[in-house]
Amino acid sequence: MALSEAYAPINALQSYLLLLTVVLILLMTLFAAIAAQRLMRPIDVMIERSRLVFEGESEVGSGDLNPELETIAQDELGELAQIFNDMASQLRQKTATIAQKAQENEMLLLNILPRPVMERWRQGETRIVEQAQQVTVVVIQIVGLAKSTEQQGYQTVANGFNEFIAQLDDTGEKWDVERLDCFGNRYIAACGLTQPRLDHVKRAVDFAQQALNLAKGVNQKYNLGLNLRIGIHTGAVTTALIGQKKFRYDLWGEPLNIASQLEQQAQINTIRVTQAVCDRVQDLFSFEPDKSIILEDKRILPTWVLGQAGMRDSIGEPSFGLSFDNQDSPNTHTKKDNG
Repeated sequence: MALSEAYAPINALQSYLLLLTVVLILLMTLFAAIAAQRLMRPIDVMIERSRLVFEGESEVGSGDLNPELETIAQDELGELAQIFNDMASQLRQKTATIAQKAQENEMLLLNILPRPVMERWRQGETRIVEQAQQVTVVVIQIVGLAKSTEQQGYQTVANGFNEFIAQLDDTGEKWDVERLDCFGNRYIAACGLTQPRLDHVKRAVDFAQQALNLAKGVNQKYNLGLNLRIGIHTGAVTTALIGQKKFRYDLWGEPLNIASQLEQQAQINTIRVTQAVCDRVQDLFSFEPDKSIILEDKRILPTWVLGQAGMRDSIGEPSFGLSFDNQDSPNTHTKKDNG
């Protein structure tokens, strides 16, 4: 027998074992890859979901995705997924709480600052000083709070007074008349301050008339005896954010000083204005001459009172198309009142 013939079975076994080894290696490699993929899939998903959560693209942020993982497996990966779900749930709750607090803080700031000033303050500006050349200031003195409290009780007066101020704020928002201060029995507002308006004088007079109507409605509802003294003047003012820890948005200038003096000397439930206001809107309202006032610099200032013919029981919609930013429709015109 030849040597090759004698070794033929051994060579065949060797080839078979080599082929079997290669096949086993391939199978083990494939099995290891599948096992590794199944092992890494939850981890990859967890990494991706974590990235989405912290980038604000999941339910925690925009609400488009659900960051929770399935926890079917009862092994270490299942426990890790449960921990991740608990963390995501807590993050959602904290994010919702932060959003709610931010909204509440914004509402509180809007009670102190106009929105444009608030936005600048939130961006880091602390020294905000501006001058506005075309502003109309309305100063309202509310008379009769003490007497009404004696007659109706403090709770009834507080409810009525709160409703009256809220209605004034809503009316001011409608007419772009911003409340600057409300302390004690004085309510100070301005038109044309942060939102320039060409018809700021008319809007201020309309707001003052509506204030009288609102006071009448509150008196009837709560059986109160509230009356108003109103002064209006127009001109240039200076505004500034005053204070650091306890700040306020303050305004000063001749319009505020003169409007305050006008309301102090006005008759009950009358609107007293200066010559500058009368000249601007004399074609829209009926005015009657009143006694002049003497300013601190000894100047004599003529004043006017909105006549009964100009006291409208209902105020129309505000005129649009008169803002400097041209954001409103230019097709609506102001209706004139011939008195």
